[in-house]
Amino acid sequence: CLCAALWTGKFCTDKVTFAKPRAMTNFTPYNLPDLTMNQVSLANKTSVMVSRNPMSKDRGPPIKLADVTKAMLKVLPESDPLRGVMFRTCSVIGSSGILLMYEHGGAIDQSDAIIRFNSAPTEGFQPHVGSRTTLRITNSRNFGFREFPSEQVFQHMRITAGLNKMLEKRRRHPTMQLYGLSPDFHQYIDRSFQFLATSGLLGIVIALHKCVSVNLYGFQVHPRHGVQYHYYNKADAPANEQRDDVEWLVVKALVTGGVLNFGEPCIIECHTSELWCESCQKSLDEPRKGSDG
Repeated sequence: CLCAALWTGKFCTDKVTFAKPRAMTNFTPYNLPDLTMNQVSLANKTSVMVSRNPMSKDRGPPIKLADVTKAMLKVLPESDPLRGVMFRTCSVIGSSGILLMYEHGGAIDQSDAIIRFNSAPTEGFQPHVGSRTTLRITNSRNFGFREFPSEQVFQHMRITAGLNKMLEKRRRHPTMQLYGLSPDFHQYIDRSFQFLATSGLLGIVIALHKCVSVNLYGFQVHPRHGVQYHYYNKADAPANEQRDDVEWLVVKALVTGGVLNFGEPCIIECHTSELWCESCQKSLDEPRKGSDG
């Protein structure tokens, strides 16, 4: 039995236990078969319901994005593309400039599945980020970006306009591998974390359910590393540093709990203190290879 990273035991029925920070005390493995909206998962629903911002003080009850109609079901795929799928090794590729410090592209490409986000490219950066993409997690602004026809694009959405754009794209291009994340999965994420999860965290959680082993590259890099925020754009800056700080506690707990691995060195040390960061970086045997981007 091949167990996803969050499960263990002879029959993969035991949950992996680890210390959880307050921001994820309700986190537990997702127990539904489908991650995306499809004809099967929506067959018994009358509407698509999500929270706009699950952590706002005035968030109120979930809102309806749309009614589930025959026209909607006709546009959606028949089933979830990842139902019953399990990958042995997965690489989840963030967007930090630390990717340019190492040539991990070869190791990334050896993974069974590679997850990327929004409009993060491989073109021109293959030695550092790899050259393949299996799954791309995007928001409603970036759902049209893809480098390869084979990419499966999972769009998360909390507004009606985002849902409508996804449905219209599928109507015009019925064979395109574009999928909307399930409202059930959104609700699971909202229950699991005490903050609005980023695309990156959504990708990590999906990998933990679909992969035996998960490696993170370009994630949760501290300013002490001295690298640009995004490897593909020097001008980009953090959009929400407070949320990034809370999300760090979640990612750190998953790594120290043994269900994730950092692909780059010194991530935890550089978050801990300047002294730990400097000591770790000085002790590295791995040569840094890269460019300014």
